Amino acid sequence: MAEQKPSLVLGTFSSRRFKVQTLLFVQSLRQFGGELANLPVWIFVPEEKELDSDTQTALTDLGVTFHTFAIDEPLLRFPFAAKAIAAAAAEVLAEQKSCTLAWHDRTGMIRQAPEAFYLAEDKALGFRPTDVALKHWMRWSPDGFIFKHLTVNPTLLPVHR
Repeated sequence: MAEQKPSLVLGTFSSRRFKVQTLLFVQSLRQFGGELANLPVWIFVPEEKELDSDTQTALTDLGVTFHTFAIDEPLLRFPFAAKAIAAAAAEVLAEQKSCTLAWHDRTGMIRQAPEAFYLAEDKALGFRPTDVALKHWMRWSPDGFIFKHLTVNPTLLPVHR
């Protein structure tokens, strides 16, 4: 009998400013995701800031489910705040639905089946720095990734180099 993999959903944040990136991201999963091309995708958008109807239709045709989250206007303008609040909303929903959430930035592209989204049983969190802009914020050492004063120990997390 084949091993049953846990329920997995891919989540990301988007807004009107990022509709093209979001569409390309989901299209790359559907086209190049191999066995995982049909993963459920949740897109979190701020309330009252939904994507335009053409973009929503295109993403819905790709099997995306939209979720909204509340955020105050001043906080929406604070860098990365909306992403963090969206990720928290996604974590709550994933816990309610008893599934594993693979949170991915909309600026990424999928080039092959994202098998690494399935974590080992003894792991609760996976992390992979993929943003080129982070290069000057972090460096690799034998003890893990160093973010100024934060160290991520690779023996605790499935870190991919």
